[in-house]
Amino acid sequence: MIKIFIDDLDKRILKILSENSRITIKELSKKINLSQPSTKQRVMKLEDNGIILRYTIDINHNNLGYPLHLFLFFTLKSPSSVKFMQIMKKWEDHFIQQCQSSGDICFIVESRFKSQTQLTNFLCEISKCASCKVFDILRGSNQNVKFSTWFDASPNDSKLIQG
Repeated sequence: MIKIFIDDLDKRILKILSENSRITIKELSKKINLSQPSTKQRVMKLEDNGIILRYTIDINHNNLGYPLHLFLFFTLKSPSSVKFMQIMKKWEDHFIQQCQSSGDICFIVESRFKSQTQLTNFLCEISKCASCKVFDILRGSNQNVKFSTWFDASPNDSKLIQG
């Protein structure tokens, strides 16, 4: 694996693009105080070096009628995952992202469901081939948000900021 060096200006570009991937080169160049050609060259270098993989959107799932935001932790009941994958494919519109894991937990899935009934139907079906632990996501963040921003500025107070 080749390690690519990026400087503080590249880090600023990445932060700005992660907050608004639709920003124009003109607007971006003003924010970082660099000429447009130099800004475009830096962005293209980040793309060419595989630092920027894609530009995407952030969807408000609540506004689409999916208020239940959950992490699902799956442990397969047998070494074969064929039935599990078939069921997951059937319900894939409810999954935001998924990771395969080591240890007791085989898969971790971030999901959205319209109702408790819909979630229960999914859990009943998946229980044929996997056990599942469900964790409500009470509060999430966007990509590239530092965990420290969730806490008060006071170093003696570690309670979460209410939001």
